[in-house]
Amino acid sequence: MKCPKCGNNQRYRDGMTCSKCRYKFALDPKKEGFTDNQFVRALRQASQQDQQYFTFHQFFAALYQQAKLTQWWIANLAGAVLVGGLSYAIFENIALSLFLALASVGIAIFKRGGNLSTAPDPVKIQVLFDRWLRHRGEPLEKYLRTPRLLAAPTATSEPDIYDYGVEGILLLDQDIYVDLLVLNDLHSEFRLLILSQGGYPAYLFDKANELLASRSDLPVYLLHDGATVAKNITHKFTLAGNPVFDLGLQGKDFSTVRHLQPFQQVTNFPLDLCLTSQLRRLLAIATRKVQEVAADGGTYVDSSGDNMVGGILVLSLFGEAMGDGDGDSGGDDFG
Repeated sequence: MKCPKCGNNQRYRDGMTCSKCRYKFALDPKKEGFTDNQFVRALRQASQQDQQYFTFHQFFAALYQQAKLTQWWIANLAGAVLVGGLSYAIFENIALSLFLALASVGIAIFKRGGNLSTAPDPVKIQVLFDRWLRHRGEPLEKYLRTPRLLAAPTATSEPDIYDYGVEGILLLDQDIYVDLLVLNDLHSEFRLLILSQGGYPAYLFDKANELLASRSDLPVYLLHDGATVAKNITHKFTLAGNPVFDLGLQGKDFSTVRHLQPFQQVTNFPLDLCLTSQLRRLLAIATRKVQEVAADGGTYVDSSGDNMVGGILVLSLFGEAMGDGDGDSGGDDFG
């Protein structure tokens, strides 16, 4: 067990208190299957070194990647030792044995994926995370448990809320997702007015409908869990022929997008299994595509019309946004 405070490699048999700095470990790796240090690394990844707001499911996804990476290194280093040992026993050539051992690790790195094919139970991880947070003792200001944007910001705290020049409206199926995107400043980055399907935050609801009524060309983007019916998200809003684009997760994404496949058993296929950096890429790709088509005076519908569902244009972009099919492990997002 690596101590998250001083970096000491504590032997399990030496107890749950670090022999160097006296840090008390909250998680027993033999009982829970996770270490304090894995939780610390997952927290840093989900919060981008405490620079971004994050949700539990984002922490959960980051923790899975940390566990998968740990398992991968253990399995492949053990394999390298085995290959090297067998090679030496057969050829009695140290240089050749070392070469074959390193080659086996190189091949494994090239084909990196890990053997942990299914994510753990999120309910179990939520219990462990809450316990670890209590043990940690310090509040996590960036951790979003419940919605925070209940009151309109003051002009001094966020002067751009009305002034950044709205180029689209983004509707989400969960209030907490609004906080995730707005508090991480994606609303001003992409010039979007962001609300939930229930009209949260309430102080933006009337403004959103005013914009929709006055600008029939204003694009509306939908972003949601895989289990959500996209057309239900717009029910509270008065659309005036505005083009509507469904960017949300589909159930099929969890079987076709490599980074989502381990989470097929997670209830409702939550949107926030994606890190904020991945959602940022998704919005960047979608808004760019829509703006390019609008500038060219073209149509958003493909030649077969298969991307039109109930008057809503479906843009399946998660594979592209999450780096699927490029043979890597997700770049900076997943270590």
